[in-house]
Amino acid sequence: MVPPPRAGHRVAAGIAALSYLPTANLFYSAGVVLAERNLYLPAALPAALVGWAATWVAARRGLRPAAVAMAIVAIACEWRSFARLPAWRDNRSQLVTLLADHPESYRAHASAAAVFAGTRDTAAARREYRMADSLFPDDRYLNGANAIFLIGIGDTAAAVPLIDRGGDRM
Repeated sequence: MVPPPRAGHRVAAGIAALSYLPTANLFYSAGVVLAERNLYLPAALPAALVGWAATWVAARRGLRPAAVAMAIVAIACEWRSFARLPAWRDNRSQLVTLLADHPESYRAHASAAAVFAGTRDTAAARREYRMADSLFPDDRYLNGANAIFLIGIGDTAAAVPLIDRGGDRM
């Protein structure tokens, strides 16, 4: 029978839950691109659970099986971290990985649009700005960047609604 969680487990769970709030977009749109490096503090809950499980296994089966189980968990976590390293090689790799892993991220599409605009690929930039706008139309900065891009390529007619949209919220 598994014993009920102790106060320390509740504290670890509370810390993990609270650490998600700044990037959870629950109360406001933070606009944070969530990455593995943002999840160090929320790792407190899984770490506490693994520690509890190791203690439980050690008490019932002995220290050696607990050590083996901990080694397996550590190797699996290290392998996952190692497998994700190429995504952080450079900005391009990070953006391509972000777009592939999270196509629902409007920030990823906005970043891709800015890159395409900078390389003068106007068709791709328009496509990415439209995608970002369809995912989150209430970002004034996105509307402004899109409007500036459109004005820069001479499409002022398409920029006016974006400027009007941004002006309503100021």
